[in-house]
Amino acid sequence: MDTLRCYHCDGQGESLAHLHYADGHGEWRRLRCTTCDGTGTVSQAQQVAWEEGRRRRDIRMAADLTQREMAARLGFPVAEYSQMEHGRREWPEGSESVFAALEEGEHV
Repeated sequence: MDTLRCYHCDGQGESLAHLHYADGHGEWRRLRCTTCDGTGTVSQAQQVAWEEGRRRRDIRMAADLTQREMAARLGFPVAEYSQMEHGRREWPEGSESVFAALEEGEHV
């Protein structure tokens, strides 16, 4: 299977993150990329799943819906829905029709 440069860390295997602490302070740290597990590469299937999530996110945002609202429409917890948009979980069968309706301007 062909691999591609990780879309999250741009092939670096890590990314910069700002950590927030309870005392109100924070710091920037380089953390291992959780998308590619630090390898800097992803499979073509992962790339396709991520691109599909971005496409659906764009549709959702054009409809002025939050992730929470869209998750409720599809009957999923918001955490699961977020994983779908990030390409980490498969979209449920039949969900494409909801997005197609949103693109058409219909309220589902």
